[in-house]
Amino acid sequence: MSSATVQPPAETPKKSSKIWVIILIVLLLMCCVCLVGAGGAAVYFYQSGDLKIEDALGVDVDELLEENLPDISLEPREDSSSSSSSSDQEEPAEEESPNLLSDLLKVELGEEVSYPQCGYSFQKIPGYKFVEYGAVGESCNPAMYPISRDAEEKDDDPRIMLFGEVGKDAQSTYDMVKKTLDEAVKKDDGLILSQETVQIDGVEGILFNQKMSAAPFKNRMIFMMVTPTQYFQISFRAPEEKFDELLPYFDAVVESITFSEPQPLQK
Repeated sequence: MSSATVQPPAETPKKSSKIWVIILIVLLLMCCVCLVGAGGAAVYFYQSGDLKIEDALGVDVDELLEENLPDISLEPREDSSSSSSSSDQEEPAEEESPNLLSDLLKVELGEEVSYPQCGYSFQKIPGYKFVEYGAVGESCNPAMYPISRDAEEKDDDPRIMLFGEVGKDAQSTYDMVKKTLDEAVKKDDGLILSQETVQIDGVEGILFNQKMSAAPFKNRMIFMMVTPTQYFQISFRAPEEKFDELLPYFDAVVESITFSEPQPLQK
């Protein structure tokens, strides 16, 4: 009896696993192709303006930014250094206020005259004749005329007169002048043209304009009490036709007046 060897059947190759591997590779390739194509298309349409970023992402970008970003002002901020420099350039330089009497009225005064015993000083008018009617004791009464020095002054000549008084009679002089002015105002005869309060060197006084009754003259006078024992007045008289022409000279002298503590004359 013969024996036979039984051979096991040969193993068939596992084709199914290979097929699945191939299918997965194909799918991956297709996915890559789709992604590349979609990305390229998106870039193309976004650049051309046909595709908005909201459509690509599926969200409202403005709404997303408002919900997640803090409130930040987008207005341009001025540079403080540049703005300050520009303001400095645009701001005009501060000019000194002109002297209304010397610059605008073109009145130039001369040397200063001082009366220490009466406590005041002022500047002369060049070309005017200077006369001292009283500069002794406790009263000082200089005057200036728009005439030559060697000419004789006349009653109808324009003039600027100053008067100062110190001592116990100073208040009486002020009261007398004030009473005369008040009576003239009450009389209402048209001779007192105007009256107002003014200052000379920081001291308050009364200014009035007067029309003379006996002659065609106009008069302006300022009087005041500098201290309880120091009286001062300055007046200007001129024919009516020359009053406005010569008034700037009077105003210039008034502007130059300064007051001081009266000093007794040395004996």
